[in-house]
Amino acid sequence: MGRLSEKEILRLSGDFTLGSVYRLRASDMGITDISAVARCKRLLTLDLSGNKVADLSPLSKLLELTTLVLSHNLVCSLLPLAQCKSLRFVLVADNALASLDALEPLAGLPILRCVDVSGNPCVGDDLQAFVTSAMEVLPQVCSVVYSCLADVEQTDMDKKNYLSKMFGTIDDNQYSRLLAVFRALPDYKPFTGEAPKEGGDGTVTVFFDEEGGDKRGLDTDAKYTMHETEREAVSDSEESESESEDEDALIIAPDSIGKSWLRDRLMPLGGNVDANVIAVMDILDDCDRGEAGGDEQTNTGETAEERDQIRLARLETRLLDKIGMESYDLARLLIANRTAVLWRTRLTRATSKPERDAVKRSISIRPDVELALSVSVHEGVGGERTVKREIALDTDIYQVNLKQLAFPTNPTLMTNKKVCLPPKAYVAPSKLYREIVVPPTTLPISETEKHKIVTLDELPEWCRAAFPDYVVRLNRVQSAVYPKAFNTGVNMLVCAPTGSGKTNVALLSMLAEIKQHRDEEGNIDKDAFKIVYIAPQKSLVHEMVETFTRAFGGFGLKVAELSGDANMTQSELTETHIIVATPEKWDIVTRRSGDRTYTRFVSLLIIDEVHLLHDNRGPVLESLVARVMRQTEESGKTIRIVALSATLPNYEDVAGFLRVPKQGLFHFSAAHRPVPLTTHFVALKERNSFKMRQTVDEVTQ
Repeated sequence: MGRLSEKEILRLSGDFTLGSVYRLRASDMGITDISAVARCKRLLTLDLSGNKVADLSPLSKLLELTTLVLSHNLVCSLLPLAQCKSLRFVLVADNALASLDALEPLAGLPILRCVDVSGNPCVGDDLQAFVTSAMEVLPQVCSVVYSCLADVEQTDMDKKNYLSKMFGTIDDNQYSRLLAVFRALPDYKPFTGEAPKEGGDGTVTVFFDEEGGDKRGLDTDAKYTMHETEREAVSDSEESESESEDEDALIIAPDSIGKSWLRDRLMPLGGNVDANVIAVMDILDDCDRGEAGGDEQTNTGETAEERDQIRLARLETRLLDKIGMESYDLARLLIANRTAVLWRTRLTRATSKPERDAVKRSISIRPDVELALSVSVHEGVGGERTVKREIALDTDIYQVNLKQLAFPTNPTLMTNKKVCLPPKAYVAPSKLYREIVVPPTTLPISETEKHKIVTLDELPEWCRAAFPDYVVRLNRVQSAVYPKAFNTGVNMLVCAPTGSGKTNVALLSMLAEIKQHRDEEGNIDKDAFKIVYIAPQKSLVHEMVETFTRAFGGFGLKVAELSGDANMTQSELTETHIIVATPEKWDIVTRRSGDRTYTRFVSLLIIDEVHLLHDNRGPVLESLVARVMRQTEESGKTIRIVALSATLPNYEDVAGFLRVPKQGLFHFSAAHRPVPLTTHFVALKERNSFKMRQTVDEVTQ
């Protein structure tokens, strides 16, 4: 035959147009040229076994291809397949692959599960012996890893240290990827020493056949053992993968999806969060139009179930390509709730009544959408899930779960029932006064901590200018907080002694916010954000203005003061990028409805001395935080809160109030002070005021 023509493709597939071809089987036809296949943009399964194909360049344009069978051809390079990010199964048995380097292009395919290279020159006796030996050790290795990761009593740090001890040093990135694979396998079972079962999400299995059995076509009796889902995908040329999941466990109540639901779940992925939200909404919208009957013309021989499977496979591929394979659990959640997420997000983000009415009209003509939005999930005492059908499109009235807002049964209040002196404290005798001396508490830096100290060289080059010249490295507190302060956008509460460098923690969080609006060329979108720093005293406000002006002057950012000594006009509020204010002044700005236009650009709120919540000014700070929470719910834009404080006895309660997740909570004792302090408590015995002054002068000399 030689060249596979477009007319022949339509005859073999039974379709009317090349754009509607999903599956194509053209085996044992003597084909050498497959350039026409490149026009089948929606092709999912392709069988070209038993031909004379050597050039795979046309396949680089098939971005949705999931299954490829090339057994018994003349293929010597797999480089074009590096563009096919949706590939799951690749069968290239009995070809001309000369070395294992030819498989390198497949290493970057994120969801590849099976590769068959048996019968190629690259498969020798030594390699076959190595694979046999590895398969004997693999079950024990998998069992050790599974037992470690499944232990709920161990922390992630303990698990990482244990695996590093067993298999060599494992960094944070490797451990995160390993944990992501583990979480993507809900039905994974520990190995018991028997031969491992085929399959497993997140793995790439390479099969070798030393006897060189005939693998021509899809119907083969060779010693090639395939997973059941692979056998279905290849033999029937209908499905790419079939997993048995309990989708009910992924269903969430639609009325729990608010304006910022999708944004909050995409925020840990990093990058431009708003752009990611728009991209995911576009992907869900494309799938929704297909479910509503908006698909292109498809094969008339397909059943509705087959079309749904193809649509969901394409949706999964596009989501994983956007959010990454490590977010597989999030992709499953979005797929299971795709209709509710799309339409509830549209509805809650409608900013005017006409927009809301338009969305409701669109929903009313879609029975499938009404059905998806009518689901309400209730958890029973025994874990049973009951479903109610109750359409509730109005979000003006909603129910607040007060139990979730309450503190635990026995919160640690700021009261001490028992007071005692710390160890090594002593009483210095004197006739005129009684002195109690508390020596400094020190905590030596361990060898592990020394390796975790962050130097400025580890920060991006553009960030280093924000720090004074004498700062060459971060201290212990700053180094511990750095991964969350600079590399994530989570809310944070940092409790550390005075003088431990909390100002630089605020600086790191500011640089993290600037990073979100900085392009690759170093240009900063200065109109897209504002940073507010709340300081309790006017003197501290003056000091912070000087500090931040010196730090961010080189970035072209304007820093201004808003306090009792310095007011700001409307134009100044608009032009200022970093506002340093007292709680009372910022409370006035945010309370007045006319000035709320200035607050909509605030993306980072830093509260210094947040332990003053227990002071007379506590209600003002509470109102500021509550106003930020409400603004987040109304606008859908997440405002990050970073709170700095001296040591707090009930820091967990304060973190709950600020909605700080566990990974954003840091508490350091007095032992972490860079400069240890000795504390003296002096109680005067004299009652005469004149003699008391003399005693005070004597003590202070």
